[in-house]
Amino acid sequence: MLVLVPGEHTQPDYAPNEAMISLARLMRDNEREVQLLTVHHQSDLRLFLNRNDLLGFPTWDVLDHALGIKITEGRGLGLSDVPLPHQAELIQTISGADVMVDDELVKQIFVNEMGLVTRVETNWNGGLKQVQDYDERGFILVERMLDQQEKVLTQKWFDEYGHVVLEGNQRQLLVQPIAKSRFERGNYPDLEAVLTEVMIRHVTKLKARKAVVHFIANPSQQNAAVLVDLQRLVPVNLLVTANQVQDPTMAALFMGAHQIFVAGNQEIIQLRDRFGQSVSERARIGYPYATDLRLGNSAASATQKIIWSVGQLESTELAWQFDTMDLSIHQFQGQLTVVNCSDQQTQQLAKLIISRIRQNYPIADWFETAELTNVLFNSDQWPDLYHTAMAIQETLSETDEKLWQDQLGPLYAELAKFHLEPKLTKSRAQSEMGQARLLIDLSESPVTYLQVAAISAGVPQLNRVKTPYLQPGQNGRLVQTESQLKESIAMYISQLNVWNEALVANVQLIPTFTSDQILAFWEESLNGD
Repeated sequence: MLVLVPGEHTQPDYAPNEAMISLARLMRDNEREVQLLTVHHQSDLRLFLNRNDLLGFPTWDVLDHALGIKITEGRGLGLSDVPLPHQAELIQTISGADVMVDDELVKQIFVNEMGLVTRVETNWNGGLKQVQDYDERGFILVERMLDQQEKVLTQKWFDEYGHVVLEGNQRQLLVQPIAKSRFERGNYPDLEAVLTEVMIRHVTKLKARKAVVHFIANPSQQNAAVLVDLQRLVPVNLLVTANQVQDPTMAALFMGAHQIFVAGNQEIIQLRDRFGQSVSERARIGYPYATDLRLGNSAASATQKIIWSVGQLESTELAWQFDTMDLSIHQFQGQLTVVNCSDQQTQQLAKLIISRIRQNYPIADWFETAELTNVLFNSDQWPDLYHTAMAIQETLSETDEKLWQDQLGPLYAELAKFHLEPKLTKSRAQSEMGQARLLIDLSESPVTYLQVAAISAGVPQLNRVKTPYLQPGQNGRLVQTESQLKESIAMYISQLNVWNEALVANVQLIPTFTSDQILAFWEESLNGD
């Protein structure tokens, strides 16, 4: 049996979980016995499962069992379901709604992307704040009282019927009479101690029932402490990203890991440098993503789309790479989709794009920066930009009208050359790659699922480092310098015969990473040691 422990996070599309999600689907689709063990999923668990095509997947949630919650489905609460004070005014916001009484903010309601309430914060007298976290099944999961410094004064954890199961403060949690039979102790220092006890009990029962149980975990700051305790009971394998390898809070987990599966050799070197040879010897490249034949049609398209995965680039590197790609897409009538970038990198890129547009098209100064930036992220914002343009045109003088007519169309065309999608998921990557002419990732740790999607679509790759998914000179090239990047982009965009050779090389590479091959790798890795 295989038990998969995903990383816990507040976002259901938490990027480091992509590999774990892919592995879960692989095992399910090949009818292997597998269970998803969620420790304390802070986002909506069912939204996470549904978003990732795992609804109905065998799942054991530690927090649910700790609180005695038995229902697996339920209707979440909408804004209208939250009780409001007398004569309160409800003002909708991007994140939910503000509740005002006599022009004073008394309550904030937060909702998820489905419009379901996730949190309600109520301001009390004396600077106190009551915070209620709602479960997506329609009940309050935890209620905390915070002081002005956000310190937890009291906290209560509930079951689905509103019964208090755990109650305490920042220093301890007391088990309430309704739940005493489920716990070994009457008080615990924190929630992690509670979850650890419940998880250890579950794992001990699994070991007693199953001849072989393997564990693969994706660590996060939310589940790291519990996983360290699990390592004392069973061998735990880690499936990690480049960022997680460098995360100092994960040190104890890496030191105690049975095996560490990483994306490439660069991470193995980093583990050796951080923790020594004994840890790096337990690390190996993992293969959670399978190829399939999804050849795109970019060769027949008039627009040459380049997908640029930014990764861990410094500001100066990001700037020169953008300059090179900006020149290339204008030279070859191309389009640039930028993915896998941090908030800071995204802001830098948006500023570079808008600044360049303003230099070339003076009428761009007549728009607010946000109006121009919004269409870079979301094509649904174009109608708003058109509406703003019509409003601007009505105010123009005769002289400005001529400039407007000359530049408006080219301005639109220039904006359409760029698309920013910082968190491109695996499913979206497959769709985007079908329209792409080239994948560029010059970071030290290229994104694996983008590389696999490129192979499946027959798209050549440009990388800085060697990876199992790039055969230099066949399905792509290794690039180190600005001149090499310019030359390589020009070669794959303008020379169709070279691009076709890469397509053939990708098709020949597909059988190396089919689901059968990937499944065999994991079974050998887990059973062969």
